[in-house]
Amino acid sequence: MLAAAIAWFGIRINAWYGETLGKSPEASSLLAGLSKSADVLALTLPATARALSAEGHRCLASVAWAIWTVTIAIALQASVGFAAPNIADATAARGRAPDVSAMLTMRISHLQAEQATMIETRPIGTIEAELQRAQPGAAAVWRATSGCHDVTLPQSGQTCAAVLALREAVGAAQRRDTIDADLHDAQEQLGRVPAIMSADPQAETAVRLINWATFGVVKVTANDIGPPGRHNLDAANLGAGADVGNGFVAARMQVGSSVRCAGRDEERCCLHRLTRLGACSAYSPPFSMLF
Repeated sequence: MLAAAIAWFGIRINAWYGETLGKSPEASSLLAGLSKSADVLALTLPATARALSAEGHRCLASVAWAIWTVTIAIALQASVGFAAPNIADATAARGRAPDVSAMLTMRISHLQAEQATMIETRPIGTIEAELQRAQPGAAAVWRATSGCHDVTLPQSGQTCAAVLALREAVGAAQRRDTIDADLHDAQEQLGRVPAIMSADPQAETAVRLINWATFGVVKVTANDIGPPGRHNLDAANLGAGADVGNGFVAARMQVGSSVRCAGRDEERCCLHRLTRLGACSAYSPPFSMLF
């Protein structure tokens, strides 16, 4: 019963792998069928070779064993082809989660710091109503200043002062609401990021067990045990995260830049500086890559 279950799952795995190699539905179907046939041959040929050998047909038995060697190699290749991409993809997804969490945490901290500087508490509608009431007071210079948008004389500035102050308040209230929305969105995204501390806990646990059992004589790492290419991807992810984090801070603290980061364009501006510094030439914000 156990052997039948193992054979059934082996045939399904090899059929899946064969199907992934096809460029068209028909090709995928043919390759899946070929993989199933190879698995069936790998299961039946040993018994056939044994029977032929018992009957004295040693030449035919040798042919059967030779064919079995080829089919078992194909079956093993298909099994490896099934395991490698699935394990590697799952490990890559797990390894990306801590980086995304760090990026979202940094973004939330930045938004909260800017939110703390906001002193405007009135709703936008209330400020706009006050602005409508204040505009008649600037009627004397309204046309000359294009609606208090082109103020050049001190007297005009005094007349339009109330209008200009309320317009500034409208801008501050709009930015406040944008920060609140962005902060809420970032916090929701952070809540959906899985709490993963290790990309490949199985490999890391195996490393600790081997080091403990051999008293540190055998030196192995998770890269030696994990799926091929995992360490390269992890290093790239962590390196990118470190470059972005360090570069972002460096860009914000850069002195003497010809571009000033201020207001809602601060993050974009700082990332632009980051690109100029060469620390983030291929960076794109990964805040939603997992969703």
